Amino acid sequence: MGIRVGFYFGGPDGLLSCFLNSPLDQFQEFLVETSNEFPGDISSTSLQLVEEVKSSGVHALKRATVLDYKSVDVFIADWMLFLDVGHKYKLAGASDSWIKVHNYKELRDVFEARGFTEIARLLTYIPDGRPILRHELLHPFYAEDEVLKVGYWTSEEARFLREAISELSGEEWSDGLTDFMRANEKRAASRLRALFVVQYEGVFVRSVAQGQAYP
Repeated sequence: MGIRVGFYFGGPDGLLSCFLNSPLDQFQEFLVETSNEFPGDISSTSLQLVEEVKSSGVHALKRATVLDYKSVDVFIADWMLFLDVGHKYKLAGASDSWIKVHNYKELRDVFEARGFTEIARLLTYIPDGRPILRHELLHPFYAEDEVLKVGYWTSEEARFLREAISELSGEEWSDGLTDFMRANEKRAASRLRALFVVQYEGVFVRSVAQGQAYP
């Protein structure tokens, strides 16, 4: 068991454009069917919001963020579930990595302790998620179950991470590492580097509990 992390290629802005360009009609059908089959699993707010987004696009999300920011995060989590239930619209995986989230928490802490504050900040979006259309310091990403969290990096941020991580020397990696990271340094480093080898793209991430209805 445990919470594991998956990575997917996004757009230049990370997540928002991927959502807006996805088949929203079919997303709406999924929400309605799921709500009918499992009453209570889909909120009435999500059912209303998908109709508004189809009509007004990003402006509907901005209005909803002001009125009830948590509903937007739940809505995005519903969209991730929509992508996971066998729908033909799929997002390209950025890595085959599917390791537990505590690996990235440890790695973030190591970078922070070594003074790599910008790398640490970006890695925080893996375990904590990252909301769209608002700064996380104003209101962090809200997860109803505290498990399914969605974050992202823009293409510029992904480029920075790729270049910054690839330039680290062995000494910088080894000096001051925790016992956990000393034991797992090589694996953790290679997993992160693998995310940025193929191309510079926006990337979004999600964390889910192993054993839930997610691949």
